[in-house]
Amino acid sequence: MRLSLACLACLLPLSAPAQEAPGFSLGLGVGLSDSPYIGEDDFEADVLPLINFRTERFELGTGGASYDVIQNGPLVVDVFVAPRFSALEDPDSDELDGIDRDLTFDAGAGLGYAIRPGTRVTASVRTEITDEHEGQELRLALFQEVPNFPLRLGAGVSVQSEELASYLYGVEEDEARPGRPAYDPDVVAVPFLSLNSRVPLRNNISLFAGARMAFLPDEATDSPIVEDDVVLSSNVGIAYRF
Repeated sequence: MRLSLACLACLLPLSAPAQEAPGFSLGLGVGLSDSPYIGEDDFEADVLPLINFRTERFELGTGGASYDVIQNGPLVVDVFVAPRFSALEDPDSDELDGIDRDLTFDAGAGLGYAIRPGTRVTASVRTEITDEHEGQELRLALFQEVPNFPLRLGAGVSVQSEELASYLYGVEEDEARPGRPAYDPDVVAVPFLSLNSRVPLRNNISLFAGARMAFLPDEATDSPIVEDDVVLSSNVGIAYRF
């Protein structure tokens, strides 16, 4: 399961920078992702159907489920359950033989606050609930809408606990091989930049596109299974709102 699936799932995000309008939508997206892991293809495309249903407070879709506990003007606080896809699920390269990470699920809470029209800060904390690694993640981000143009820019950081970092970048003792020593990273902080666009067409149809660039620090790239320090992912698709 490649990183582009995670990128596509986030097209209908939980703890979103801005709330989606209530309703039901169906779509199809294509994601292109760059794996940071040794021996994996530089880029691989995936296709994923997108389904999203939202009421005033509840949202269910490809990216998981969320419920807005507080909606108070510029402030939104929610709780959510979301999947975490991994590029290490059944990897192809010989260098990663013996390593296989499963799809996991996180539960958490997030908030978004509109500083001013078009500018929003978000924060979320999540913990793994499927008993694979029991790691946590803190995400902080700032999003800015471009005036008079359907484009949202974002910048932030993902702080990953030792347990999560080990699941993403580590090598367990029983996974070690000659030339691939065991590796157990500390807390990892991954900065990222993003851009997203949604262009409405006629008859409730809209086009969407996005891109994300993550910068892996030394704690991740020192791993014997990681060879790149920049991870790129992008997506494009179409959706219909009923």
